[in-house]
Amino acid sequence: MNSTCARWSDRYLGANLWFIPADPLKQAPCARTRSENVVNAALLAATAGPFHALAYHLLGFDAAAIEILPCCACMLASPLLLGASGSIRAARELFLCALFFNFTWLSHNLGGIGATGVHNRRYLISLIEKEKERSDRNGRVFCLCLLDIDFFKRINDTR
Repeated sequence: MNSTCARWSDRYLGANLWFIPADPLKQAPCARTRSENVVNAALLAATAGPFHALAYHLLGFDAAAIEILPCCACMLASPLLLGASGSIRAARELFLCALFFNFTWLSHNLGGIGATGVHNRRYLISLIEKEKERSDRNGRVFCLCLLDIDFFKRINDTR
């Protein structure tokens, strides 16, 4: 790694520690790692969010652009909450609530179908195929991340 990259990396890691209270730093390494994960996720999401908002605005989805920015602010507040309260759990929950609200709002308001407001399996498979073809055509790497929610049927059946 060249010296410029190393300098920026050191600055980022140093700034990261501003938000982490001294207690987790003195505790087990897993507490420090959890704290760093919350701060890193919040900083990445909050800095990428305005660019997503701009993209939605340019595509003509002004309501989505306006919705994304407060969610980014809430995500960015999670490291501040961590620093002020020392609670990794509270900071993580604030971040996740803002993140899930953002995804839910966008899914519901931008093209969901049916009573649930989400796309079906057929649409998802079609979208994956299109994105894979596009990445092949452009010579880029294709990556897909799937999340599995355990016991979701129980949650779904209560609604």
